[in-house]
Amino acid sequence: MGDATFWVDGSYARSLSNAPFFGDYTVGGALGLPYLTIQANNPYLSTAIRDRLAAAGETSFTFGRYFNDILQLQFRGERVSKEVAIGVDGTFGKGFRYKAWYSHGEVESEQSMGNSRLVRQFNNAINAVSSGGQIVCAINADANPANDDPACRPLNPFGALNASPEARAYVTGAQQSFGTTKLDSAGAEVQGDLFSLWAGPVTVAVGAEARWEEQVSSRDDFTIANASNFGILVFSTPTSGGFNVKEAFGEVLFPLLKLENAVEIDLSGAARYSDYSTSGGIWTWKAGGTARLFNDLLLRATRSRDIRSPGIGELFALRAINIGPLNDQDRAGRAAANPAYNPQPSTVTTFTGGNPNLVPEVSYTTAIGATYSPSFLRGFSASVDYYKIKINGAVTALNGSNLTLLCSRGVTSACDSITRDTTGTVTQVAATQQNIASFETSGLDMEASYVVNLSNVSAGLPGSLRIRALATYVDKLVFDTGITRVETAGDVGDSVLRATPKWRGTLSATYEDGNVGFDIRARYIDGGNYDRTRTTLINNRIASRTYVDLGARFKIDDRFVLFGSVNNVFDRDPPLITVNSTLYDVVGRYFTVGAKVDF
Repeated sequence: MGDATFWVDGSYARSLSNAPFFGDYTVGGALGLPYLTIQANNPYLSTAIRDRLAAAGETSFTFGRYFNDILQLQFRGERVSKEVAIGVDGTFGKGFRYKAWYSHGEVESEQSMGNSRLVRQFNNAINAVSSGGQIVCAINADANPANDDPACRPLNPFGALNASPEARAYVTGAQQSFGTTKLDSAGAEVQGDLFSLWAGPVTVAVGAEARWEEQVSSRDDFTIANASNFGILVFSTPTSGGFNVKEAFGEVLFPLLKLENAVEIDLSGAARYSDYSTSGGIWTWKAGGTARLFNDLLLRATRSRDIRSPGIGELFALRAINIGPLNDQDRAGRAAANPAYNPQPSTVTTFTGGNPNLVPEVSYTTAIGATYSPSFLRGFSASVDYYKIKINGAVTALNGSNLTLLCSRGVTSACDSITRDTTGTVTQVAATQQNIASFETSGLDMEASYVVNLSNVSAGLPGSLRIRALATYVDKLVFDTGITRVETAGDVGDSVLRATPKWRGTLSATYEDGNVGFDIRARYIDGGNYDRTRTTLINNRIASRTYVDLGARFKIDDRFVLFGSVNNVFDRDPPLITVNSTLYDVVGRYFTVGAKVDF
């Protein structure tokens, strides 16, 4: 139909990662966790230290260190992706365009985290004693043969890399995870001008799409057997499941007013109906408009209802069962109704994992902005946009006690997750993923840029110069579980989930001509609280950071380009952090050199 073009596309990619990760921070007193207890007769201690402990009457002492030598995690990952797609594009009638497609993709992954600490073996190995003239594990030298472990090798925790290879092999192991993800998608769309009005053509687009997603992940037998024994369990929740969604949508662009070189006003609208196999149908929509004044100023505003469907992991992560105590916070009147009621049962069955009954999160977004591009200063543009987003029914998981508290506040979904016996005592809790949280954020995005051909400045100057400034201000970033309401805009500590500085900005200048390019960039990251919820911290403030980067490119010929960059030129130190920071540079000054070759 029309000038149809049929196409086929395929891709194959394989990537391999093998790199050291961070040390095991869950042992040795890091992050406020307990220190190690070392016995005073540990043979790896010097004679002088053992004598001082004996003189003081001490049989043990606490010991802290960061094991970034013998317990340095090692990540290895292999990822293979395959995709094939077919489709057709074409036109018909008076300028209508259509397209249809189908694609299938698969991603297979294999990941391992080597050198992971085995808690039970580690505790055995650091408790070393002398026996028969040799250093051995205390469990193999005591009077109880039931706790012997012939494989145990004593570990020297004092000093870097002093532990023997045999001890390191005993106290560590590799976690492994395997996964396959599949995605099939198909769709068709038609777009064109229905008719013309006084201000221009009315453009519409309609179409339908469908997706089928599936994911299966698993762990090896060693990882499953030691799931509760790893110091840091990385691959914790296997997944098995899938879903499909069928959608239909329509969009319209309606020109309302057009006065040449004076005013142009356009209205737009879109709606989409999505039918999920897991949760049923739901609508999304968007309405907005733009007004261009005198070709220099563009005003815009949109209001939308959007959704995020739960991921396969949130829906189908395999359930785990735990049996333990629970503090019932929804106890009002229950003891009076039945004297046998127990507010603190000790054997409550708690289910964790995915929840196939989740529904899409729903958000409402308001955005208002303007762009100014003055005709008297060609190449200059400045824009500012305000946004406000509110998400209801956000997916999160709470423990059993918090679910009872939420139920006492009238949240039906929390009450539905709790099972009680005839006395009112809690017997079972589904502490799985739930649509019970909310999220709010608002702020400003700003940008200004100026591009000038230097020949316009002076006829003999080659190339162009571009100056660009970007800035973001976050006024509010709140996550509310119904139990806690946490504001993180202005919190920048690395231990804070959703840590976000109030201000971030970039100022750059770039020179380009046909053969060379140079750029300089300054990056500003605002400071703030390390964590406002930690009221006892003495130094609960982090100062702002500004980093300077340099870059250069040299075109050798049409097919060969050399490039290089220096980030954090002045080697600005990061703030005080516990493990890592996603906001501030932690490496310091670093260089990149490369080449690009076109074949």
